[in-house]
Amino acid sequence: MYKRTHPQFAPELIIEKKEVDPEPQIQSPLHQEQREKKINLNQATTIELQLLPGVGPSLSRRIVEYREANGQFRQIEDLMQIPGIGPKTFERIKGDITVE
Repeated sequence: MYKRTHPQFAPELIIEKKEVDPEPQIQSPLHQEQREKKINLNQATTIELQLLPGVGPSLSRRIVEYREANGQFRQIEDLMQIPGIGPKTFERIKGDITVE
């Protein structure tokens, strides 16, 4: 505390607060190309599923495991049978997915 109130004794410890703009989300060309196409729930890998907003490694694994255990998805709404995918998540990704 003393060093903070007397900066002449330890100027290197004084940290100035600067407002920093958040970095823009930079997407690779591959990521952008993938997002232009809908992701087929019946063929997508766990990596491809992670391109969906809000879908991380564990959720993408659950989707693939569900597909392997129950067969192909018949409609995109079947995705809500998977724990962790509720109405909000489904609404966020439904425009990016298909079962064709």
